[in-house]
Amino acid sequence: MESEKPKRLSPAETRRLIDNYTLYRFGHVLSVPDFAKQAGVSPRIIDDLLAQKPIPEDDLNRIARSIDVSPELLKGVAGYCEIGSDTLHSLEQFFKAVKPQRAAKQVRAA
Repeated sequence: MESEKPKRLSPAETRRLIDNYTLYRFGHVLSVPDFAKQAGVSPRIIDDLLAQKPIPEDDLNRIARSIDVSPELLKGVAGYCEIGSDTLHSLEQFFKAVKPQRAAKQVRAA
């Protein structure tokens, strides 16, 4: 079976994956100002990232560190370059698997 070709994500796909990363990393989806604060960048940089506009490499590296991903993966998630279909599938499966676990933790904590 041949895998699908790499693709560039849409801004909506970028936003969804970034929201999934912040939910996983911080326990909830972060607003742009909160995400910027966690990453040590300005809110404008986060807005640009989510809109798939170019941002300085240093800022991209800070954002990647804040959500525990490689800068290369963040470039794919941000639509700056193509992302492999296998990578995208793995991310989708990972976030699908951790959602029930996170919900169960929240119920136990309540």
